[in-house]
Amino acid sequence: MTRKAILFTDDSKESIEARKILTEAKIDFVVYNPKEMEEEVGCCGGFTTQAPSVFAPQGIFRGIDEIKRYADMKDDDKISESAYW
Repeated sequence: MTRKAILFTDDSKESIEARKILTEAKIDFVVYNPKEMEEEVGCCGGFTTQAPSVFAPQGIFRGIDEIKRYADMKDDDKISESAYW
C-alpha cells in the first residue's frame, strides 16, 4: 500500500492545471477543496493553505511550479519526515 498525495485545490485555472500535471505523471492523489467543506471550525481554528498545493510523502509543494517539480521527482525514493504524519 502506498500513500497518496493530497491536492488542495479550488476552482482556479492553476488548480485545474495541477490536476492535469499529476494525472499525466500517473501520480495517485486525493483532491481536497477546503471551501467545499461545510464543517464547523475544529480544535485547530480551521485550516488554510495556498491552492493549489500538494501534501505528499516527499514533502509539501505549493503553487504550480513546485507541483511540476514534485511530478518530475515522483520516481525519487527519498521520503521526507512528512511521510510519518
